[in-house]
Amino acid sequence: MEPIGDVTDPFGQQRAPHIEAAIPALLLAFALAGCSPQPRAAWLGIDTRLGPPAAATQPATAPVTAADREIDLEMLGELGISLLRVELMNWARIQPAPNARYDFSVSDKIVKRAQQRGVDLLVVCDGIPGWAALPPAGRVPSRETSAAFAAFVRAFVERYDGDSTRDMPGLLHPLHSYEFIQEAEDVPTADYAFWLKLFNETVKGVSPKSTIVLGSLKSPGVKLPDLPAGEYHTWFERLLAEPGLHGPAYPYFDAVGFHNFPRRYPGRPPFESAVVYLRQVLAAHRLDRPLWLTAFGANSNDPNTGGEERQAADLVRWTIHARSLGIERMYLHTLRDDPPSGKPPASRAFGLVRAATIGGRPDHKPAFEAMALLLKLVKNDSQITRRADGVYMIPGDKEPTYVLWRVASYDPSPFLIPGWWEVRTLTGQRFVRQGADIKVTEQPVFIQKTTSPFIH
Repeated sequence: MEPIGDVTDPFGQQRAPHIEAAIPALLLAFALAGCSPQPRAAWLGIDTRLGPPAAATQPATAPVTAADREIDLEMLGELGISLLRVELMNWARIQPAPNARYDFSVSDKIVKRAQQRGVDLLVVCDGIPGWAALPPAGRVPSRETSAAFAAFVRAFVERYDGDSTRDMPGLLHPLHSYEFIQEAEDVPTADYAFWLKLFNETVKGVSPKSTIVLGSLKSPGVKLPDLPAGEYHTWFERLLAEPGLHGPAYPYFDAVGFHNFPRRYPGRPPFESAVVYLRQVLAAHRLDRPLWLTAFGANSNDPNTGGEERQAADLVRWTIHARSLGIERMYLHTLRDDPPSGKPPASRAFGLVRAATIGGRPDHKPAFEAMALLLKLVKNDSQITRRADGVYMIPGDKEPTYVLWRVASYDPSPFLIPGWWEVRTLTGQRFVRQGADIKVTEQPVFIQKTTSPFIH
């Protein structure tokens, strides 16, 4: 069938009908246009507790054993993760009583072992002691305790800032990324503005080069179908309009953090609604701040869209797509599945490894191997470019790698150019095929231009 009028090429560009035959040549040009980027900072991390609860009957805040922490750090090394988001700045745990001495024993252990493993931390400040909490929710302190809160933040940052003054013994390098309260939409914007400003000024008064991340928004710009009540989706724009947030360092954050679990938004492209909303609101206030996706993931126990193979495919697709949207940093949720509860509904299984008996080593899920492969491919590359639905390009030292999968609206198979391609699957298979022989399914594959396997 001859095309009529202007049509769109596989990379989303308008083209005239006579260019139809030029598609293979265009893709060949992309395939041959290898580049040699300089090594970039890591951008893909994981959001985890560094170990499971000490017993399946205990809540998520239960202590983590040293053995579990070592197992988890070892698995992070196997995975290739060098970024970790973890709740370390917990005032309730560090100073449970007023005027009590700070107890940094837990945070010291995690910082020390993470740094020995080469892992960089995004520190979440969350958890207010009952004696300082503002009722009823207790998400932020009462303003009468602002001096005590600032003293706590100052002491914490000073301990890990690497300036050789009151540092943690054995600190290898400074902590420099801090997030103030996650999913803060339950906090009135005036209260959050007050505490964010104080937090920012206190942290940067000790460590001026630190990055302050706005507490991860749970659903910016759009309401969750299962949470129709409330105005949480417009909280960000109302926060930026708060008079109490204004000042010489407005808006008192360096990056915007948000959570997004795409299966909670059926029918919407992953992350796009949140990204568009956040950028529009920032632009309306003449602000330019990077976006950090501080938690995203897929439940392999989901009765409707679950399964471990589907989880692996979704995580790869979502990570690739999120990066192509220009999200600066992202954290996968999480390393381990929740321990089985024995009660309905089934325990959540967002982890890359299955829940294990206490002290045991958990088994890898397909998602672990898939994400390990992706991390190897993007290790030194900061950009991922979307060429079409289901077609993305990762730069490389010699040849770019393409990530392909079939989507409902588009099958990229016809645009595989003639020639030989090295193919890697999510299950670890690696083989060489002619372009016409590569079968593209919903499971992503990584392909790179190569030479004939018969040429030696």
